[in-house]
Amino acid sequence: MTQIVLQLPEFYTRKLEVEANFRKKKLEEIITELIQRFIREKEDEEAYDVTSDPLYNMGCYDSDNDEPKENYSSNIDSYLYHNGNYPK
Repeated sequence: MTQIVLQLPEFYTRKLEVEANFRKKKLEEIITELIQRFIREKEDEEAYDVTSDPLYNMGCYDSDNDEPKENYSSNIDSYLYHNGNYPK
């Protein structure tokens, strides 16, 4: 095990102490849990495959650099006004 000395602002130290007292744990345990949670979250972010997201595979274009390959708004009125019943 490696020993690390942390210097924290008093505000954070008090918050951690309150949490440790509330959960009836040592301050070291609370800090260890926070570090473990941080590492898990980072691993989860890295493990996420964005190409499996349906939005990733949707057709789109960069309006600054590309011309649209098709007009995605051509049928928008039928979605907004249900079967072409446009407001008068």
